[in-house]
Amino acid sequence: MSSAKRLEDGATIAIIGGGPAGAFSAIHLLKQAKTLGYTFRVIIFEARCKPPGTEDSELAGAYVGCPQCAGGLSPRLHDVMVDLGISLPPEVIQARISSLTVQGNWKSIYLPVPPGRSMVSVFRGTLPFGREFAANCFDGTLLSAAADAGAEVVGSRVFRIVRDNEHGINLSYQLNNIETVLKAEFVVFAGGVNQKTDRAHTHPTSMELFRNLQPDYIPPRLRKAIIFELETEAEQTGNIDGQLHYIESSSGRLRLDMCSMLSKRGYLTITLVGQSVDDSNSHQENLNVIKDFLGLPQIRRILPAQMHLHVRCICNPSLVVGTANMPFGERVAAVGDMATSRQYKDGILAAHNMAKSLAETVVTSGVDCKSLAKGYGGMIESIQKDNRFAAVIFVLYRWFFINPLLGRIIYQAFATEKKNKNRKPAKIQEYILGHFQW
Repeated sequence: MSSAKRLEDGATIAIIGGGPAGAFSAIHLLKQAKTLGYTFRVIIFEARCKPPGTEDSELAGAYVGCPQCAGGLSPRLHDVMVDLGISLPPEVIQARISSLTVQGNWKSIYLPVPPGRSMVSVFRGTLPFGREFAANCFDGTLLSAAADAGAEVVGSRVFRIVRDNEHGINLSYQLNNIETVLKAEFVVFAGGVNQKTDRAHTHPTSMELFRNLQPDYIPPRLRKAIIFELETEAEQTGNIDGQLHYIESSSGRLRLDMCSMLSKRGYLTITLVGQSVDDSNSHQENLNVIKDFLGLPQIRRILPAQMHLHVRCICNPSLVVGTANMPFGERVAAVGDMATSRQYKDGILAAHNMAKSLAETVVTSGVDCKSLAKGYGGMIESIQKDNRFAAVIFVLYRWFFINPLLGRIIYQAFATEKKNKNRKPAKIQEYILGHFQW
């Protein structure tokens, strides 16, 4: 006789966090339930959607804030969204990326986005302030898609969570100055690793709440990044418009492992990761790293000569470079980067894949720890294995593109493959695209 604990028809599922991991979780939970003839109540708690008024009927307002992300959507993620029937409004799409360029110290490899595929850049949130269509952001659009699928969005933070018995979990939140308690049969934690406590330090983060219910949870290993926006004018973007650049930029005192430059409407989003970023401990030190980066000759060659280097905003998010220990337990699970992520690439796609796997497990197998480990745990392990392989690729990438001799070898191999029209797609092109896509 099976000991799996199954959700009953009419069960309530709470999702703490309305970013991509939370929104995709809601969409897939509702989709799975509909397929099997179940009716679940799915409630997403997202503090960035705080109601603007004080009416009791107002549960959520417009999405306002920034999740600190570069905002590149890969062709694979685009395919996923098409399958789910989610389309991005023109105002959300900042640029259609036509090519990916891997900059080397000798020559660069230019990789066009394959015909029939789509790669775009977006702003995940409403920053920087003052830009056109600031309210139209990716996370807000995805959250609206979850609401359209049947999820309820509550613009509040959960500040307390306890088990009332083996069948329920009580979540306390405050809305319009009224404390409310929701009983759920399953809780998804999708708050992310960059969530901060409130100014008064009275509201715990999602990770702290999750650890109350799953004491064995150990968050994934993190690494700092610097992400900043360069404000541009349309006539200044020149040959970088519609492009994504990966750049080898360690030079002199500046030690960087990965740099990317993503074009957007009126902006360039630049991400830096490396020892210099790890060692930077203040806003001024971040500015010094950015100044040194923008002063590098290879960077000045990429940027148009007439471009004014106006830094519009800077953030210092943590990137996940490991896998959490026990990101699930009885009737609870962490999803998105609270559990793991694809290292340095396509974190939103990883969040989707985890959300889909978790939904399938919860609806078809069970919400007990054993069922979650067998189903959802397999997805976590697959991402972990992919990251081990990616770490090797990352080291090889640096060897090839730092060393002029090795750089010439891989460039010549790539050029030879491109000339051979019988190979579609080229193996090296497919290989590089697969490991450097966002």
